[in-house]
Amino acid sequence: MGKQKNQKPVRLNKTGTKVIYDPEFVSMAQVACENGFTDLKLANLFRVSKSLINNWKKDHPEFLAAIKAGKDTYDTENVETSLLKRALGYSYEETIKELDEDGEMEITKKIKKHMAGDVKAQQFWLRNRNRERWPDTKNLDGDLNVTLSHEELLEALE
Repeated sequence: MGKQKNQKPVRLNKTGTKVIYDPEFVSMAQVACENGFTDLKLANLFRVSKSLINNWKKDHPEFLAAIKAGKDTYDTENVETSLLKRALGYSYEETIKELDEDGEMEITKKIKKHMAGDVKAQQFWLRNRNRERWPDTKNLDGDLNVTLSHEELLEALE
């Protein structure tokens, strides 16, 4: 059996065990990233170094694509949803617990509260959804006529 084309030499993990890239890592990496894994957490999952994860991403496009897809799913389902919730506002129930006579925690009150929409989150959402309609800066049209000399302008600025 000869060495396959483009196959990297066997590497050792932190414990000295041989680690060879396995195509099954693709689906495992995608599922892990869909659940919030970072590259460092992936390295811990596969019991390899982060630099080996980076090498696998370079050497195996399907591995990189799976990681990107998993992270995109996580971001979309969690972070974008949370940002929108923060922008629009939401209601929640707060539970108050206090010690009873026996020293045990018991629920004494449930209060319904409302968190108003956050203006900064609204601005961020709108700017990123439609930059033309909600630009970060405003362009002012018009001419600027300065009638001061260079020296008078410098003096006015001081």
